[in-house]
Amino acid sequence: MAEQIHNPSMQKLWARILKQELIQAGSVSLRTLQILQTMTHREAMVFQKTLALICCIGNDKNKKLLTSIKQRKGSFSLQRTHQSHIDYSQYQLPYSSILILTELGLILSTELETNAINPTEKLKFSYHQLVYDLYPIRKGCSLTYYRLSPIGQELAHLIGSHPNDTYQEELYEVLLKYFTISSKEK
Repeated sequence: MAEQIHNPSMQKLWARILKQELIQAGSVSLRTLQILQTMTHREAMVFQKTLALICCIGNDKNKKLLTSIKQRKGSFSLQRTHQSHIDYSQYQLPYSSILILTELGLILSTELETNAINPTEKLKFSYHQLVYDLYPIRKGCSLTYYRLSPIGQELAHLIGSHPNDTYQEELYEVLLKYFTISSKEK
């Protein structure tokens, strides 16, 4: 499979995979290798941009792309909801890029939502090396997100990523609207 790759940056990625396989045979699934083989350089760059914006919510190690924070006003679902959406197009990740990654099987196609977060308990939230303990300011707060697929998780581990400082600042500001935050380094 690796013999057919001609782009230098994709060759480096394949070299990392081959190294990983030499260290621990069978650590990369055949399905992941098949997707990687068909992935274009442009699609790999889109995935790399996405990985710079990925977070983890709670004790779940699955990587997620946070899309919004919701605050329900009242206990009935028909009552008003205040919502802050995160605009990823300013980070060169328009919605069409998410669709591309969904089509490749790197992101699950359904946008998911957490249960309402209990205001008396902390929610662990991590963005790269930063770990936040979030305490909702009011009842009825939840997070919506796209989750990486198992193949996306595996590729994310192989590729690695660096945080986007601008996004990190915006994320912190959005979280402050809904949560009291204490932070620490991983």
